[in-house]
Amino acid sequence: NSVQIRTNATGGLIRTTGNYPLVFETGQTEALRLNTDQEVLPQSHLRIKDSKALYLGDSNDFTLTHDATDCRIRYNHSVGVLKFQKNDNSNVMILNTVGDLLVGTSTSRTINSHVPKLQVTGYDYGDSTVSIINNENNANGAYLFFGKQRSGGPGGSTVVAANDIIGELRFNAGDGSDLDNLAARIIAEVDGTPGSNDTPGRLSFYTTADGSASATERMRIDSSGRILI
Repeated sequence: NSVQIRTNATGGLIRTTGNYPLVFETGQTEALRLNTDQEVLPQSHLRIKDSKALYLGDSNDFTLTHDATDCRIRYNHSVGVLKFQKNDNSNVMILNTVGDLLVGTSTSRTINSHVPKLQVTGYDYGDSTVSIINNENNANGAYLFFGKQRSGGPGGSTVVAANDIIGELRFNAGDGSDLDNLAARIIAEVDGTPGSNDTPGRLSFYTTADGSASATERMRIDSSGRILI
């Protein structure tokens, strides 16, 4: 058995003459092996220098790169979705072609005429639970923020207007056809004229009566603290 190093009409060639791997050594220690199944097996880390990329696919469909400031994972969504899978090839999470992040499902679902950008779907309550936990050794808690401003794009802080919805919790129930109908909702709205450091608000509570497909306001806490029923 031998290793041949030569050139041909298309370029340089390194090959073994028998059914044996090609092994590269440094200091008489194996550094990299190309086995007979055409698997490349580095014996230590595979390092890609800054501003250089690892490409997968004939059309660079998946790219992993790093520069002086950022790490980037990029994929060509026109050829399919980006899947995060377990060893058995079952999906853990999917980023689909329109940028929806799906956990527990491979298909985006419309709920109340919305297609959420983040969807968590499960087969039981454990799979269908989202938690936010703060473990600081102090009095701070965990937070979930709903924000609203009117600039028309991310990063703005344009003042809102009276009666604008700031955030809403909707409770949707399957009716045998879809998940478009509400059983209840809680809405936070601007309650008056806002301005700099002046954002009056109200909370409104809605429930849906038996035989109805729409929720009705049952109680309101306005900006002055009054409870209206």
